[in-house]
Amino acid sequence: MKKVTLFYFAIVVSFLMGSKVGAQGTDMSKNPDLWTGTYRGTLPCAGCEGIQTELTLNKNKTYDLITRRLGKGDLGVKALSGSFSWNKEGSIITLSGINKETQSSQLKYGEGTMTQLDLAGNLATGDLADKYVLKKGAPSVEEKYWKLYSIYGITVVPEKGDRKEAFLMLKAEGNRVAGSGGCNTISGDYLLSNDNGIKFSKIIATQMECPVVDNETQLLKILEMVDGYTLSGDTLMIHKAKMVPVAKFIAVYKKN
Repeated sequence: MKKVTLFYFAIVVSFLMGSKVGAQGTDMSKNPDLWTGTYRGTLPCAGCEGIQTELTLNKNKTYDLITRRLGKGDLGVKALSGSFSWNKEGSIITLSGINKETQSSQLKYGEGTMTQLDLAGNLATGDLADKYVLKKGAPSVEEKYWKLYSIYGITVVPEKGDRKEAFLMLKAEGNRVAGSGGCNTISGDYLLSNDNGIKFSKIIATQMECPVVDNETQLLKILEMVDGYTLSGDTLMIHKAKMVPVAKFIAVYKKN
């Protein structure tokens, strides 16, 4: 009996060790469950106190990048979305849409991290080396297309006269919300806070002639009252005072 137990124990140990090695040495492009997610950190900056960086990698090999220059006053927020590709070894990604002469577009995968490489494609060395590491954390709600799925638990279906599906996008630049109630275009401001807090303000909608606006009217009222959100995978739920969610949204990602 002892021999059998030891045999299986050895197999389990071997499997766990092999998995850890494989995460670093195998083709990571084939393991989306490991690299999909949001990575955050503050990168060094020559003309500011640092660049607060948030990089979200999606399973369909698209990305959302939000950078905030830190310092006195508002130094600017930039948001960029695009696709990315892996090198042939499956260890380094290259982000599209970035000027490679002025900004690094390559990052190297690590266990729960993405490390920004320099313009020549090399890892940084010296005292600042660890400052180029972005660590995987909680997913982001910004820079995503959130399609309205349900209101008060009832699945939303298109209404007569709807010009597009109802959706919201939280744009990091300027903390602006954009979207549609189905017929009218929606815009306004939003503010995220700790502990999954969210507040919408200055919400307005265009005044198009729409035969039915029941869903849209309810959505506008909900945006005025909610103060928090819950994020689970690709599902965003907004609520008031941490009670039952009043609206549910599903993330719709761009295609390659």
